[in-house]
Amino acid sequence: MAKSSQIGLWAVLALTCFGFVVADAKLNQEECEMPALLNSMQPQPPLQVLLQKSSSSSKAGIAAEAIQVEHMAQKDLTRDGYARMMKQLGMAEFLIGLISNILMCAIFLGVFMYMRLKYPVVYSNNVLIGVAPRKPEETLFGWVAATLETSTDEAAQAVGLDSALAIEFQALCLRILVVICIPMLFIIAPLNCYFGSRSGADNLLARVTLDNVIDGHSWLLNLHGLAVLGICYAVRTLVFQAQGQFLERRFTWLKNLSGARATTVLVEGIPKAYRSDAKVLEFFSDIFGPEAIMQADVVKRTEALEGYLENYVAAKAGKKEAELQLETSKVRPTMRPTWFGASVDSIDYYSKELTKLDGLIPQERSRIKKEAAEVGGINTRSAFVEFRTPRDAAVSKYVNHSANKTEWVVSTPPDIHCIRWCDLRQKEDANCGSLFGKFIILCLFACFAPITVAISDAAEAIDAGILGPFEALWNAQAATIGLTIFLSMLPTVLLLIFRTFFTLRCERVAQQKLHVYYFWFLVSFVLLTPPIGLNIVELAAQVSASPWSLFYILASKFPGASCFFLNYLLLQWTVECMSAMRYTNLGKYRLFRVLYEKEQARQMAEPEDQDFYGLGARSACWTINLLLGIVFASLNPLVPAVALCYFCITRLVYGYLIVFAETKKPDLGGLFWVTQLKHVLLGTVIYCALMVGVFLQKDPAGMPSVLAFAGLLYMASAYIYFDEYFFWETLPFAEVAKCADGPRTSSESYAQPELMEPTASVK
Repeated sequence: MAKSSQIGLWAVLALTCFGFVVADAKLNQEECEMPALLNSMQPQPPLQVLLQKSSSSSKAGIAAEAIQVEHMAQKDLTRDGYARMMKQLGMAEFLIGLISNILMCAIFLGVFMYMRLKYPVVYSNNVLIGVAPRKPEETLFGWVAATLETSTDEAAQAVGLDSALAIEFQALCLRILVVICIPMLFIIAPLNCYFGSRSGADNLLARVTLDNVIDGHSWLLNLHGLAVLGICYAVRTLVFQAQGQFLERRFTWLKNLSGARATTVLVEGIPKAYRSDAKVLEFFSDIFGPEAIMQADVVKRTEALEGYLENYVAAKAGKKEAELQLETSKVRPTMRPTWFGASVDSIDYYSKELTKLDGLIPQERSRIKKEAAEVGGINTRSAFVEFRTPRDAAVSKYVNHSANKTEWVVSTPPDIHCIRWCDLRQKEDANCGSLFGKFIILCLFACFAPITVAISDAAEAIDAGILGPFEALWNAQAATIGLTIFLSMLPTVLLLIFRTFFTLRCERVAQQKLHVYYFWFLVSFVLLTPPIGLNIVELAAQVSASPWSLFYILASKFPGASCFFLNYLLLQWTVECMSAMRYTNLGKYRLFRVLYEKEQARQMAEPEDQDFYGLGARSACWTINLLLGIVFASLNPLVPAVALCYFCITRLVYGYLIVFAETKKPDLGGLFWVTQLKHVLLGTVIYCALMVGVFLQKDPAGMPSVLAFAGLLYMASAYIYFDEYFFWETLPFAEVAKCADGPRTSSESYAQPELMEPTASVK
């Protein structure tokens, strides 16, 4: 993944460099006589400037290319749906959107504060069970102080490192946006407003933007170029500082892994001749010595046994529910075991099922254990090897166990409670399923742009005149609401694809994949598609056909899109405040409370929906909203200001929910955090590429484009060498040498749960 990202980044970088160098060379050639039409005050794309200043021998070729680019741009970039989404909003519409979202946020937060006091089991359960680092005051605003007083280290100890770093990322976003907003709001925006000199900009929202600055305004555009460099320096510095602080927490997390996870390694790619517990134990004993190895458990194919156990749990739950119905209604409940079968007594049916399964389960377990003694057979290519000490387990990850990189691959095991055993026992041809899954995602990616256009068309098709006083509100929010709702459904589809076709070690890996793929969907269909009118596939095809079109597209489309993203970010305020209410969890709790005890009803109502409210989707949304503030910082200084307010809300909302309300999740030790930082760096590269195109249009012969290109090189190098600069995945060997030599006792083990005793398995 990292290698493909670097290749793509270098391709964008090379294309930008090529265009910049060629533009500079053309501009330095002898000037030709310009037509009278080109002396008008209308802004000109760099293609026309190059055409003016090129020699007569090359003018025909450049003219042909310019006509081709103009034709493609006019044909493809003025799609009706996106044109309506990008329409320039007036101050009145912006204020209506601002006020309406503030009111909605106040209502949702008010409901949350009331419900927190009324239903502490849903909104403050970590306080009730003693996990939270402190107890908030039992007042409406008591949660605010408790949230702000909780440090990242305290949160990590309470709910895990991944969850704590999610809160720390909010703080990082606030620091980045504060550094951006101070100069852009208080220096650049007033200068744009009073010295931009663009005629006809009677809208205050338009006057503070870069689009208000006339072409060739040398000193103001040079200041913008310096601002681009300043933003790049600030983002790079803050990101690298945050990663340096993360390393200390990561190494502490690795050294403090509890129980079996500290002394166990996951081994994948076991050769066929070694696929048994005894053979794997013998292999590692020959390397580390028999005294260093505790046991080896090869993952076994237990599909039939798993089915029996699932039926046992379902029958037990069904019997309990039927008994509760009998106790409540005093009538024995009935059911149909099959669609067209006769009705039978529910309690008798489930009792017979439990009796039958009580005989089948131990019989199947005995068969598996007997066959597992032989090499191959039901034994798979994955195993868990438990060492006597954490130090031996750490050392095993540094050893090359085979000349074949696909054999004897040793890694840190996932959390024992979230392992996907069905994926660990997949056969060698599982990669075919992953390829097919990626193909489905690619098809989904290609079909998504027409869907988003249809959303905009549907919003525009409604006659806003019938809404009366709400017409302005509809015009301001309709397109962004439709886009937000549809994008919120996408994580469910992606997770379904991952769980069906991909090989996942644990559920948390599914969240990490969702983080990456969902982020790129958001980049394409939130950041790029609305302003440009093309998705990434179409954009790449057009740039391949004509490299000049990249600069024309960026320069001509992004400046007019800033008002759309102002309203989009305003709507995100409301979305995050809705999350604070935990209305889904509260509804499920009230429903289950009718039949079950308080604690059991709470457990059945948790966790929150892991599709849209899981850490993967949340991380992608937070990152893209930060990038909107960065990418549009120069084009419209109000966008980072609105993004800053957004992260003030998320810091409070999720700072409370994650630590005080939500259940503790399995931990990957900072993988989401590192991915977010890399995405921030990559998004800043997109920002620099955008500003190169904008400056080439506004001042082709000036310094701003040179400064923006220097920022692009600076951020590209930061992104490419980020992984090489920070060694974070495993402990440095010097730290491994300091690990304690004594064994770390634990009652847990990485044995398949279905192979344990029946009571333990069912429990």
